[in-house]
Amino acid sequence: MQASLKFLQANGAKVKKAAKDSPKQWQKYFWLAVGGEVLFIPLIFVMAGFWDPRRAKKQEQEHEALIDVELAKLTQAESTPTS
Repeated sequence: MQASLKFLQANGAKVKKAAKDSPKQWQKYFWLAVGGEVLFIPLIFVMAGFWDPRRAKKQEQEHEALIDVELAKLTQAESTPTS
């Protein structure tokens, strides 16, 4: 009790201001969060990638096949003797 009283005597003005300001502080965070949602929701529709795992897997397999073909061409070109 004595420690609390000493603290309030030393920091009373700061405590009073913090108690007055605290009800308004959550509103700043709330509006910041609303602004983030307003920005995020439209960006959902332009995000890269697939929403369907099957389409993503198919795209990955096609990409891997393309890489294999290109690597085969490169290894064949390296093993062919040049004149």
